[in-house]
Amino acid sequence: MLAKTNQKNKPWTEEDNAWAVKQHDLRRTNYYIAKKLGRTEVAVQVHLSKMRTKVKEFTLGPVPVPRPVAVIPKVVDQLQNDFITFLTGLAGGVFAVLIMHFIL
Repeated sequence: MLAKTNQKNKPWTEEDNAWAVKQHDLRRTNYYIAKKLGRTEVAVQVHLSKMRTKVKEFTLGPVPVPRPVAVIPKVVDQLQNDFITFLTGLAGGVFAVLIMHFIL
C-alpha cells in the first residue's frame, strides 16, 4: 500500500481498517502504520484500540461454585459448656466450703 497524504480528520475506510488490523497482527508499529496511512500515530493507536474492543468475543466462563462455609464442630461448643459448668461447680463448692467454715 502506498502512503496516503492528508488523511487527518477523515473517516476510516474499510480498506484502511483491514490493512491496519493486518499490519498490527504482523506486529508492525503504530508509527509504521500511521506513516503508510498518512495519519497520526495516536489516531492509529486509538482506532486499533477501538477495533480490538469491538472484535473481542464475550464468552461466559464456568460459573464459580460457592465455597462451603466452615462449620464449627459441635465438640467445641460442648467443651465450652463443660468448662463453664465445671467453673460454676467449683465456685459454688468453694463458696459452700467457706460458709460451712464460718458456721461451724
